[in-house]
Amino acid sequence: MSDWDADWPDDADFADDPDDSDEGTETIVCNACGRDVYEEATVCPYCGEFLTVSTSAWSGRPVWWSVVGLVGIVAVILVLLRLVI
Repeated sequence: MSDWDADWPDDADFADDPDDSDEGTETIVCNACGRDVYEEATVCPYCGEFLTVSTSAWSGRPVWWSVVGLVGIVAVILVLLRLVI
């Protein structure tokens, strides 16, 4: 075997490795049609709507989540007031 053949990659080097996934291909859900699209996209390729990404902690949460949070805050305030009085 010559030195040139030794440097040539084997077929195993080209095998699909599940650990070699592209980390930059994450998806988000389109608000209009509900399909997964790449997060770098500005327009949904399926329905044509513009994609908006909200960074709010409350976005995507159901209404009951907000109600439970407010009830919890009120409960803590009442407990603290009771300790002071």
